[in-house]
Amino acid sequence: TFDAWNEPTARGSRRLAGIDLNKVRNRHALNAVVELSTQPNGFSLDQLTTIMRARSGLSADQYSTRKAAYDLAKLRGKMLVHPVEHSRRYRAEPSGVRTMCAYLVLRDKVIKPLLVGVVRPLGRPPKNISPLDKHYLTLREELHRTFETIGLAA
Repeated sequence: TFDAWNEPTARGSRRLAGIDLNKVRNRHALNAVVELSTQPNGFSLDQLTTIMRARSGLSADQYSTRKAAYDLAKLRGKMLVHPVEHSRRYRAEPSGVRTMCAYLVLRDKVIKPLLVGVVRPLGRPPKNISPLDKHYLTLREELHRTFETIGLAA
């Protein structure tokens, strides 16, 4: 699914770029849509613009409603968001929200801490290790073994 997001799409005769998850603006757009997906009547383009400005710290000149509309069009092209009939509001697809949340959680809560752990040497363990910490330690050990197996370990 994530690979397909990177591919370009088309809406009508308009060609749209894919969603490059390595770009901060695209990750902010995913986060904003997930945040707005709880709105019972859907969300407006203005709401998306406001949240995107708050998340990115950009001014109205730097992130306009036009840029938000483009980001929203890319998400619509991937069928993650659809318009609400007879209004200027949008709703996130439930399956799309699950996929966006899965990506965001994996990136921020699993992959980033693991990669930081690979680079830094293991320090003294804390006195109280939570079940989540145990999982991270196990994943880190397995990642080290995997790097050794494929020849990436120093």
